[in-house]
Amino acid sequence: MDFMTELFVYDWVHRGNIIFGHCIDEQGNYCMIKINGFSPFCYVEGDTIPPSTVIPVKVSYKKMATSRDIYTLYPFHKVFFDSKKDMTQFVFENKKKCHMSDIPYITMFLSQFNINNVGWIRVPSLNIRDPCDIETVPDKNPYPHPKIMIFDIEVKSSDLRMPKAYKLADRIEMISVIVSRYRTPYQHCKKILLHTHTSQLGVTDTIEIPCTDEIQLITKFFELIKSENPDIITGFNILGFDIKYIISRLQLRLMEIPDVSRGLKGTIDVINVDWSTSAYGFNAYNRLIIGGRLILDMFLYLKRMKLEKYSLDYISSKFLGERKNDMNHVKMMEIFNTRDPAGLLEIAEYCIQDSVLV
Repeated sequence: MDFMTELFVYDWVHRGNIIFGHCIDEQGNYCMIKINGFSPFCYVEGDTIPPSTVIPVKVSYKKMATSRDIYTLYPFHKVFFDSKKDMTQFVFENKKKCHMSDIPYITMFLSQFNINNVGWIRVPSLNIRDPCDIETVPDKNPYPHPKIMIFDIEVKSSDLRMPKAYKLADRIEMISVIVSRYRTPYQHCKKILLHTHTSQLGVTDTIEIPCTDEIQLITKFFELIKSENPDIITGFNILGFDIKYIISRLQLRLMEIPDVSRGLKGTIDVINVDWSTSAYGFNAYNRLIIGGRLILDMFLYLKRMKLEKYSLDYISSKFLGERKNDMNHVKMMEIFNTRDPAGLLEIAEYCIQDSVLV
């Protein structure tokens, strides 16, 4: 193979037997590789393969130790199949003798060809017929330059309490967005503000997108994701509040989440996460899955550290030496009610700063 392309793969998915890898090239551009030719497998214990209605694609024989006895080598057959469905049928017919059939499809593929879940690879083309053609590049600089979108929302409360997404009057009034490449100084980042004021607010060095109502605001936000085409979408507590609130406002009106996936259309989903541990406490949030894009919540990452507080104000002060603009929530609600332009400008700057600090 004379010509090989080096790509940073950050996510693997599969549809049927075909595997796809979401990647960034050396210039930071998105691309997707398609891999054919992978056969799922399991291990069958014993000197012979039991009879089955399923005919394996390939079989290799080896002796291995097991977790119950690491000193004795037992006979195993590594059995490959045309599809996951065939393997499932084979395992159903031979339950007691089959091992490792429950490994996730992508994990099985990566382990078979010794490929990292995230990292640089070298491929002959974007359409790969033989997975053996994929080479890992372990010594390459591990830092590509993904395009990052940071966002934050501001919500109006109808009763001066914590906004509730099921209340029609508790509307999203603003969404601030910062778009940049990895390691770009924030002074050179693109700043965008979507708001429901009918005219420009006059925010310095910021692209303003006035919207007629909340639905147009949310729609324009998803259109922005599509047009800016970020690799990573992030923010502070976006899974616990911002994304959860946006999804709930769409559900309140029986509207679907706009499809802003890339590579494979229709790969967008919401997973309800509810778990608790002594270290992390109680966690309940909506995990939004967008194909081809990573969604990272910096709040969850920072909760791994032992800090006195986990507010954005405290964290930005500790690590960046910069405090948040002070904005009383009662004052904010009064401004949203009166629509005072000077007050809305103050909220806009507050909202943008939240995204900048992340």
